[in-house]
Amino acid sequence: MRVTSLFAALAVFALAPAALSAAPAGWVAAKSRKGQCQAFVPGSWKPGFAGIGMEAPGSKASALISDKDGTIAETKAMLPSLFKITKTYEDSANRYWVEYAGALGAKRHWYVVTPSRTGICTAVLDFDGSLAEADAKSIAASLGKY
Repeated sequence: MRVTSLFAALAVFALAPAALSAAPAGWVAAKSRKGQCQAFVPGSWKPGFAGIGMEAPGSKASALISDKDGTIAETKAMLPSLFKITKTYEDSANRYWVEYAGALGAKRHWYVVTPSRTGICTAVLDFDGSLAEADAKSIAASLGKY
């Protein structure tokens, strides 16, 4: 009986990473330059200017995925000196996700940080009303180590 329970538990843990990394249907991975971090974006998005980040058709929304040295705590302490934080969506050990006021007033700006194998993964999302907030949230929530 215990062996069966052990195998069932191991099977659940083995499948968990695959489930966490599953993209919504038709979405593609946007990876950081070093390849350590990724987030999923709609399949219609293409690489941004000079191959940096991913952009929606018409460039009304974009996502820049990076992997950096540092920690979530360090980033959280530094961001208020760079941006005016207007809303916090998540503040946990596994994700720091905020909205900030930017120079492009017609767009919304989100900064998301998660841990990576060697530091942190970051996503900067800039978008207007052409990207549904639910889709923007899916992009932000999908950020993680690859």
